[in-house]
Amino acid sequence: TRTSQSARILAHNLDGIAIIYDQRLRERNLGEFEDRPIQELYQAIPDQELHWHDSTHGMESYQEVFNRMKAWFEETEQRFSGEVIAVVSHSAPLHILFCWLQGLRDEELSPRSISAQAIRGLENGEYRKVTERINPQSDL
Repeated sequence: TRTSQSARILAHNLDGIAIIYDQRLRERNLGEFEDRPIQELYQAIPDQELHWHDSTHGMESYQEVFNRMKAWFEETEQRFSGEVIAVVSHSAPLHILFCWLQGLRDEELSPRSISAQAIRGLENGEYRKVTERINPQSDL
């Protein structure tokens, strides 16, 4: 809901540009912690136990988030080659995507990794201009 509202505001302020919705841009599925205060998740699962490939408590792993964001990005990059686009999503998926575009790989992409923290996280309402990606042929 929040991202749809933000996209509509953005489209309105940019002369009614088209909005294309894609489920791959959704927030990370938090499983048992969905729609509950985030503090409950942090109390139940210490930071050091939230690893890149883990999907504990029915949660979507960071790897799964990356896979869908990467698929979306590659499809969008091909479809809108040479055009300017705006992406409205949530912090974890965008952070993982942004870090990948900056050349981080594997566990480094986790929002909880030291490498990813060195690339400042996305804040609510923030925008970034990305004009190229590092090592575009690299895959996980």
